[in-house]
Amino acid sequence: IFRCTEDFLTPRLAAEALTLAEIAAALASRRGLCALCIGCGFVLHPIMAFAGVVLLACLYVGLAHPKAALAACAAAVAASLPGLALIARGPFARMDPQWLEAVRSTSPFLLLSTWTMKDWSIACLPMAVLGCGLIAGRDERLCKLCAASLLACGCGLLLTALYCDALHCVLALQVQPWRWLWIPTIVAAGFAPRILRDCWRGGVAMKAVPCLIAGAAMLRGQIGCIVLSLAAVAAAASLRRIRDPRIARLVLFGAAAGASRGTVCRSSPNQ
Repeated sequence: IFRCTEDFLTPRLAAEALTLAEIAAALASRRGLCALCIGCGFVLHPIMAFAGVVLLACLYVGLAHPKAALAACAAAVAASLPGLALIARGPFARMDPQWLEAVRSTSPFLLLSTWTMKDWSIACLPMAVLGCGLIAGRDERLCKLCAASLLACGCGLLLTALYCDALHCVLALQVQPWRWLWIPTIVAAGFAPRILRDCWRGGVAMKAVPCLIAGAAMLRGQIGCIVLSLAAVAAAASLRRIRDPRIARLVLFGAAAGASRGTVCRSSPNQ
C-alpha cells in the first residue's frame, strides 16, 4: 500500500516531506511555516520542492485569476522562444543531437515522446481520481485542491512536451517539469477514499464510478487502466442525470463487471 522509491537516504525524501508540510501549512493559513518549508525544501532538492510551489500557484493564482494567469503564462512562453533560438550556450541553449540521443537511450523518462503505455497508464489513474473529485466532490475545498492538482499536472506535461520534446531546452530537461505529477499523485492517493465515498453516495448509478476506479487500479500499468480511468471520469460527469432506477442498476452492474474483469486479467495476465 505504502512504499518508498528509495532504498537509501537521499535528499529527495526529506524534500518531499517538506513540500507536503508546505502545502499543509498553506492550507492552514500558516504562511511563515509555509515559507520555511519552501526554503528548506529548495535547499535539499529544488526539483521536487518546486512542484509544491507550482501547486500553490495553481491553487491561489491560477484558479483565483484564471485569465490573468493564462495571459502571463502565454506571454512568458512567447518571450522565451526567441531566446531559445538565439542562445547557443548555457542552460537556456538547446541540446545538441548527439547528447539528445544519449538522453533518449539512457533516460527516456525525460521525454514524453519516449513514455510507454505503462508510463501513461500509471499517470492516468491519479488524474482520473482527481477528475472524479472535481466533478462529484461535495467539499468545496477538496474540489479546489483537485482542480489545482489537475492544473499542475497539465502544466507539467505541457511544458515537458514543449520545452523538452519539441525544443530540447537544456534547462527544461534539468528541471524535469513532468516530475510535478508526484504531488497530484499523493493528493489523489490521500483523498481517494473521500472522493470515492462522495461518488458512492451520489446515487445508484454513481456507484459505478468507484467500481471503475477499482478496475483501473487492478489494471495499473496496462492499457485497460487508461480505458477504465477515462470511463470513470465520464461516468462521474454524466451518471447523475440518470433517474430511471432500472438503467441505474444496469450501469452499476456493467461497471462492476468491468472491474471484475480487470481483477481477472490482473491475476491471469495471459487472458
